[in-house]
Amino acid sequence: MTFDDNNMSTFLKQLAETLGENPIHKEKLNDLNNLPLNHNECFYLIDFSQNKLIFNRGFQDFLGYDEKDISIDFIESLYHPDDAELTNRIIKASILYSLAYPEDSYNNILSISFRLRKKDGNYIKIFSQSFVYTSDKNSRTTSVLIRFSDISFIDDSKIVKWDFKASNLNENSLKQLIYKTSRKKLQINKLRSLFKLDL
Repeated sequence: MTFDDNNMSTFLKQLAETLGENPIHKEKLNDLNNLPLNHNECFYLIDFSQNKLIFNRGFQDFLGYDEKDISIDFIESLYHPDDAELTNRIIKASILYSLAYPEDSYNNILSISFRLRKKDGNYIKIFSQSFVYTSDKNSRTTSVLIRFSDISFIDDSKIVKWDFKASNLNENSLKQLIYKTSRKKLQINKLRSLFKLDL
């Protein structure tokens, strides 16, 4: 899998090819209908082995979007342009870590706060938490449940914040993976805008 490719779709396709298809049992999906949800929240389930979003709830009430239109690409398109690259890098790094250490990954939790666009065009600050939902026979994560909660009333900053809870995590290595090319790209973009260069 190519970490430095900024295209999340390419990364997820490669992930699906690596995992092979491992569909979730219908009974496990039915359990999601009973998860508590308030009007300032929504959640969705991504099946990495099929590379698709297979369940979602709350998008209409919370963000104004029809739930039949929700897909992985659609959700990614809602990220604030200034938050998208870093958010995707954090997500990719946590997935790769979970695949590298599958035996401990079931308790991994990724938390990120970033800006997301509602249907009315306004951006709100959300708190996203991702949990492993299913694993394959080799303990590799095959699906994740992601919950978005509105935190605009306590945080209206333009900063992406994140935390990854995982067993035996080497946080410095993870940070290097996330930030190494992100900084370089940021510097190039600053030069572009300052000097109108075609880099």
